[in-house]
Amino acid sequence: MSKEEEERRRRQQYYRQPPQIDKNRQQMDRQLSQMQNRQSVHMDRNRQQINRQPQQMGINRQSQQIGINRQPQQMGINRQPQQMGMNRQPQQMRVQQMEINRQPQQMRTNRQPTTSELHRQQTGRRTQRKQNQHRLRKIFVRTFLIVFFVLFLGAGGAFAAFKYYTKDMKRETIDETILEVNEEKQVQSVEMKIKNIAVFGVDSRNGEDTGNSDAIMIVSIDGNKGKIKMVSIARDTYVNLPKYGKTKITHAYSYGGPELAMATLNENFGMDITDYITVNFEQLAEIIEQMGGIDVELNEAERQELNKYVAPGVEKIQQTGAVHLNGEQAVSYSRIRKCDSDDMRTSRQRKVMLCLFEKAKELSPFQYPSYIKILMPMMETSMTDSEILQLAPVAMNKNLMLEQDSFPNDYIQTDGYKTKTEVEGVELWVYHYDLQEATNMLQKFIYDDIPFDQQ
Repeated sequence: MSKEEEERRRRQQYYRQPPQIDKNRQQMDRQLSQMQNRQSVHMDRNRQQINRQPQQMGINRQSQQIGINRQPQQMGINRQPQQMGMNRQPQQMRVQQMEINRQPQQMRTNRQPTTSELHRQQTGRRTQRKQNQHRLRKIFVRTFLIVFFVLFLGAGGAFAAFKYYTKDMKRETIDETILEVNEEKQVQSVEMKIKNIAVFGVDSRNGEDTGNSDAIMIVSIDGNKGKIKMVSIARDTYVNLPKYGKTKITHAYSYGGPELAMATLNENFGMDITDYITVNFEQLAEIIEQMGGIDVELNEAERQELNKYVAPGVEKIQQTGAVHLNGEQAVSYSRIRKCDSDDMRTSRQRKVMLCLFEKAKELSPFQYPSYIKILMPMMETSMTDSEILQLAPVAMNKNLMLEQDSFPNDYIQTDGYKTKTEVEGVELWVYHYDLQEATNMLQKFIYDDIPFDQQ
């Protein structure tokens, strides 16, 4: 065969190959299309399964639980080329793998909380539950104690227990026929559940509750409104003592005891007071000491006067400003009068009472019996056990409010001067103001709940 014929034959074989190659390419395209269709079907089924499972389970499972990150062999995606009958291009495989890996990322918004997050949630719920239980327990204890004290009135054994705690309190029987009671106000007080009591601080250090009443207060307990209103009356107020004549109100206690002191308040201020509580200044120091002392603001003039009144052996105050006072120091503070005026003295007395009131509100109900046992021997009163217990629900009210004022004040015209008194027959310095105007102010404060500065 010549060289030309061989060359022609080789050319013919060469040009015959492309159809076969095209045929192979067509076959590969068909296989690739079939594979992509199968893959699409598999992926649609997996997505449907993924979307169904959170709804059925009610939670957001991890991707491992819902079958997102299955092995390629399980999902039928990355089959070997021999099994699929074709040679897949690596680039196509990477694109499909990226689509598969994208699915867990799309579901991260619905992920299942981690173990630590669940633990924090459970701990928070337990803490809130304990707080609620503690709050309910306090409410229960307080409610129980109030009901318990009220039931004293009808329960003989429990009433005897209360008498045990109050047996050391000094009691006095009062002749109410000589108290000059305003009967109209007495009826009004019963209707409005108001109890008016006189509180006297007696200037005596020998253990006897005699002498002048240097602290005089009308305390009104309002059962309907849950309030205690306290009005101080300056010891130098010029008033009429029934059956005696005009003099300082402080002398009433020394001349006729608590009966004359209450009658003087009723006659001059139109009140219905039939009960009293007397505290000796010496005993007041013990009460303040038992309560842990008080904190007051002290200026230099007050500091110097306070140190003049403290008993021998009692530590003197060395600084001004916010000062903590023990029992003896607090009583000396309430005695100060020469550095300013008598109305400032009553203001200091009210501060001491207010501090004690706030201290008492901080006591736990479980501390009440022990404090009652301590305080009762320091007091004298005309009130019976039943009358005291009737006031217990008001005194134990968590939201109990204390409102204070005094006579004289900035809202009533007052003169201070020396005059010859009718009782002693000597010239004494007194406070003089319109007692009828003061009576109107006092009764509006107690019964109409209108403070002095709003009248």
